Amino acid sequence: MNPVLTYYRKLEATHASGAATELSYRSALQELLQALDSNIEVINEPKQAEFGAPDLVLQRDGLPIGYVECKDLHIDLDIAARSEQLERYRAACDNLILTNYLEFRWFRGGEWQETQFFAALREGKLHNIYHRNTKLRSFLENFLRAAPMDIRSPNELAQVMATLTSEIAAQIRAILDEPGRKTFLWKHKYDLEIELLPTLNNAEFADMYAQTIAYALFAARMELQRLPAADFTLARAFADMPRTNRFLHREFGQLFQDLERDVKWAVEQLTTRLAHTQIGDVMRDFRGSTEQRDAVVHFYEDFLATHDPAMREQRGVYFTPEPVVGYIVRSVDALLRSHFGRRDGLADPCVHILDPAAGTGSFLA
Repeated sequence: MNPVLTYYRKLEATHASGAATELSYRSALQELLQALDSNIEVINEPKQAEFGAPDLVLQRDGLPIGYVECKDLHIDLDIAARSEQLERYRAACDNLILTNYLEFRWFRGGEWQETQFFAALREGKLHNIYHRNTKLRSFLENFLRAAPMDIRSPNELAQVMATLTSEIAAQIRAILDEPGRKTFLWKHKYDLEIELLPTLNNAEFADMYAQTIAYALFAARMELQRLPAADFTLARAFADMPRTNRFLHREFGQLFQDLERDVKWAVEQLTTRLAHTQIGDVMRDFRGSTEQRDAVVHFYEDFLATHDPAMREQRGVYFTPEPVVGYIVRSVDALLRSHFGRRDGLADPCVHILDPAAGTGSFLA
């Protein structure tokens, strides 16, 4: 039987019950998408909070390929598309559909792509527009086949990372702000307050934690840049995280065990976007004579400038080019020899070096 027609009949029966809610129709849409592509997994995520993840997450081979946000049949999608929630999802999701089960709006890279509708709600009854059934099927198949968009420039990557880092931070803060919802995130925040930052608030912790996750994933992609996109998964990034960095290894291990779906979907989306980043193109401007690890450090300036310009200025995150570092170091060495009688310059045992704003450690190196 035609899967779109089967979908419509399930909508009709559910609506006729007189007790349907938005959630009541979701399984029918889930079954439709699954029928159109048996190689995908459609994960239905009933929200714990309005601020949570999109309703349906579509995965292939463990990687997210698209998201669907559902509204009730009577909801006007013109209004829903302008909501703060949809603005966030459009910015964070590379491949997104907004639907009220009758009308479907497809967004790619945050931009409107196409709209399809196949039925209408008039005077409390559903009406199928039969000639549009085939068009809806083709529309949804195109959505399911859409490959993640490649990222090829530092500015584009910085924007994507900043957007998803903000989404991860917003989800973490929502969890911390929810009364009575105690998770392992609370324990990490408490530990930081006791051991290092006694005035740390929820927003600061959420941003700090989100940045750590995002940049660790970026560093992992740099390390595994020759890995095909399909093989760069959250699990692979965790497996290749250096065990010498106990903090990051512990945090990534926690992602698989305890991290709420509200947060994890955004982390998985970032992983997918990094998997489809052409690292060679992105890092070309940074490399020159620098080594790969310097390029990783250098990119943090671009990332933070996009994510939070005020924080970048407050923390003094400005990368000093290697030629400038070399000139300053050679000049100080020469002055120590010529004006201070230190024959070995910077290598003299009486010379002490203090760099209170070491940043990436370029001068010390």
